[in-house]
Amino acid sequence: MKTIRIVITAVAVLAFAAGMANAAAYYTGFEDGVKAGYALGSVSLSGVVWTLDNALIGSLTADKRAEVKSVRMSYNGLTSYTSSMYLAETLTGAYSSLSFLYADYGSYENDLRLAADISSDDGVNWSELGVVEVHSSDQTLTSYSTSFGPYQYVRVRFRVWSAAAATFSAQRVNVDNVAIVPEPAMMTGAAVLLAGMALAARRRR
Repeated sequence: MKTIRIVITAVAVLAFAAGMANAAAYYTGFEDGVKAGYALGSVSLSGVVWTLDNALIGSLTADKRAEVKSVRMSYNGLTSYTSSMYLAETLTGAYSSLSFLYADYGSYENDLRLAADISSDDGVNWSELGVVEVHSSDQTLTSYSTSFGPYQYVRVRFRVWSAAAATFSAQRVNVDNVAIVPEPAMMTGAAVLLAGMALAARRRR
């Protein structure tokens, strides 16, 4: 009877851990999305809805992109956050890292900041994960990655602004290949725990 209880407990622990790590990595290269204008709007990307404000999905020659499309975020010269894109749905499953590509759009003179934020409470509160500077010299896509959590519930947001009052009215940034990846070690740890508990149960027979 004791053995049965131990095994049941181990299975329950494993089931809980599996729930924390059963999510697959989320990835979008924006290839399946269509948003031609800068006005506030939502679009489904790899099965998850994003909201884009003062941003569009571009495929022009001036757009820096890994494949056919990327997001183009625009700054209009005001000293405030004037462009953003964020997950309008919550990802579930112990996510712990974010990566993306970024570059200057075209060859315009830029002095912009691109921030990546994380929320673990359905977008009520946000924490800044990191900020990159984007200048006109950034003519090729550059990779950025950071870690967090892990958090069971995750939304990601990108913001663009200028470090000072802009003298240029059409500063733009491309973002591509956004990946949000779950914590890989949790399932392994649970499996080890289950194996150890089962071994202990056998030794008590």
